[in-house]
Amino acid sequence: MKASLFFNFILLFFCSAFADNVKVSFTTADILFVGDSHSTGCFGQVLDQQIRKLQNPSTKKPVTLQSVATCGSSSASWLIPNGHSTNCGFRKCNTDGKCENAVDGQSDSLKQCLKDSGPKPNPKIAIIALGSNMLKDDINQVMLQTVKLIKQTADSRCVWIGPPQAAVSVISVNAYDQFVQKLESTVTSNGCYFVNSSDKTNRGNLHDPLGLHYSCSDATKWSQKVSAQLVPVLSNDLQAPNAISIPNGFIN
Repeated sequence: MKASLFFNFILLFFCSAFADNVKVSFTTADILFVGDSHSTGCFGQVLDQQIRKLQNPSTKKPVTLQSVATCGSSSASWLIPNGHSTNCGFRKCNTDGKCENAVDGQSDSLKQCLKDSGPKPNPKIAIIALGSNMLKDDINQVMLQTVKLIKQTADSRCVWIGPPQAAVSVISVNAYDQFVQKLESTVTSNGCYFVNSSDKTNRGNLHDPLGLHYSCSDATKWSQKVSAQLVPVLSNDLQAPNAISIPNGFIN
């Protein structure tokens, strides 16, 4: 999902309006959130804000959250031992809510991000929001890489947010639906909680030339729908992080 320069500048302008553009480092955190370009923009920013409103029941204080998102990333990207780079959008936020925003950036691997968010039992929850950059890849290879990534979260509660609807110029409706179904099956069968974004987005609202990125308004609505279902689950998991706290009917 290599975005145009115009998209990047708009994205970074929005980011800088809401966060300090400083170099940040990771420390111990309750929750780690990683994602792709959707998470560098309005979707990720709104979700970040909603999660930070949660209270840690053991400390009676707001949860500590840190996040990193890289444009163009996939499951394979986050498996690279020495990390991966991007030249189309980078966002990293620490537990204080201070964020580093740039067109170019370098992220550590998921394994290293988890380590930097420790020691155990932290991070209690690992949220992964990936999928758009894998829609046209070999689906069997994608699922193998996804399983490897999930296994790295074995010491945390794993949550996977699936990709939003993409334009038919990117992938047919049927192929997209099949991908999401396969991703959901793979994620849930490996003990990770899946949030389906296909019923929370509408490809008819896409005007991005790449056929992947929603306007800030639509991305915010998508994020709010994810938050409405996800936040109660995260709250329960913070109380009993090893328990399965999925309400009936939550996974669509």
